Amino acid sequence: MRLAASPGGSGMVLVPTFLGAKARAQDKAAQLSLRNALTNAKGIYTDTDLYASATPSALQTAEPSLTFTAGASTGAKVVSVATTAQGFVAA
Repeated sequence: MRLAASPGGSGMVLVPTFLGAKARAQDKAAQLSLRNALTNAKGIYTDTDLYASATPSALQTAEPSLTFTAGASTGAKVVSVATTAQGFVAA
């Protein structure tokens, strides 16, 4: 809680502040994006029997609301993807 002066000058009132709420919301959005990426990668695996088929372009087709890249993730809706013969990695 923070103290703030009221506009009428009638004294101090308590104003709740939600420090860190924005960061927590962004973290949850990123977690949801990763969960969606994994779900779509599993769907691609089911169709092809290869996680290597879960490329950024294949995932983009399956989930157009997110952006998939082989580079670094730059936001909650941008998922970094790497596939190998052994598996699938998203960050």
